[in-house]
Amino acid sequence: MMKKHRRQVLFSGIITAVGISLHNFPEGMAVFLGSVKGLRVGVNLAFAIALHNIPEGGCCSSATLFCYQKQMASI
Repeated sequence: MMKKHRRQVLFSGIITAVGISLHNFPEGMAVFLGSVKGLRVGVNLAFAIALHNIPEGGCCSSATLFCYQKQMASI
């Protein structure tokens, strides 16, 4: 039962990572287009998006870490 649960959590983490990757493409386009408008605009957008990505990374890594925490502890 526990193995099935871990597999489901890992699958959720992978799906989340794929979703975030698709989500980051328009963010990159926004930074590019902002930089075309002006360097200051591009840097400000990049900084705002970097702050925005911190909780997203926590979401992905927490699910994956949960699945591999026993394996990491044994190393």
